[in-house]
Amino acid sequence: ANLQCYPEVSCVDLSPPSLVAECATCPNGTVGDGQYCEDYNECVGDRSYTHNCSTIEYCRNVIGSFECVCIEGYERNSQGVCEDINECDNPVCHQVCVNTPGSYHCDCVAGLTLSSDTFSCEPIVSCATSKCDTESQLCAMIASNEICFCKMGFTPSETDSFSCQDSNECDTQLCTQECENNIGSYSCLCNSGYSLSTDNRTCVDVNECVTSATCEDTFVCSNLIGSFKCVDPLNPFPFNSSTPIYFLDIPAIVAGSVFACVTFVLILIILLYIFYKDIWR
Repeated sequence: ANLQCYPEVSCVDLSPPSLVAECATCPNGTVGDGQYCEDYNECVGDRSYTHNCSTIEYCRNVIGSFECVCIEGYERNSQGVCEDINECDNPVCHQVCVNTPGSYHCDCVAGLTLSSDTFSCEPIVSCATSKCDTESQLCAMIASNEICFCKMGFTPSETDSFSCQDSNECDTQLCTQECENNIGSYSCLCNSGYSLSTDNRTCVDVNECVTSATCEDTFVCSNLIGSFKCVDPLNPFPFNSSTPIYFLDIPAIVAGSVFACVTFVLILIILLYIFYKDIWR
């Protein structure tokens, strides 16, 4: 019987006096006898030494090979190297942002402490009565003095040294689609066909075929980025009615061809007659 080897594995005839053949070695990234090969997972167990991912990458197995992916907090630069993402480039903290390898943390100035949300600040000792603007400012008692601080979402005023003004977070492009500035805050909005992810900034495609789309009984739903369409399984690629369609008039083409041939033959006969008429005489 013919020896069936794994795809991309050649069948090798053994030298006489052997009457059999054998399969060559399995492709790189797979293991087996050449007739049957299976993927070799370079990322697990004792095999993990076979990949060359760095300490800021994790190994992801793919069929026949593996790839190194940057861990959270890092991204691959133009040279192909994973580098730290500076989360502090965006206004994620109320007052002080400290970037760390692969992450960040927020901190507060003296007199304030980090609140339970880990990014906004609150007074260590609040004022009993306050001269501060309650809408835009916090009041903290520091060394028996009332000190006003701008709340998160506000910045020191450009017109005086004691008031705070709303900070337009939408100027920093925090949202992937639409941004709506609010007093002391902002909201990210998504276009139709998208929904806001858990980070409250990123818009992701909604699969309407799972959530809300309805098609006629004979049609099936096909999800698109930001939308969907109902497709007829028997005619999945219908023509666009706005596109002109040209049909060949076969009888007219045949009739024209016959006429052209008859005309050519008649002209040829006339020319031959003129050429040979004197010879015939």
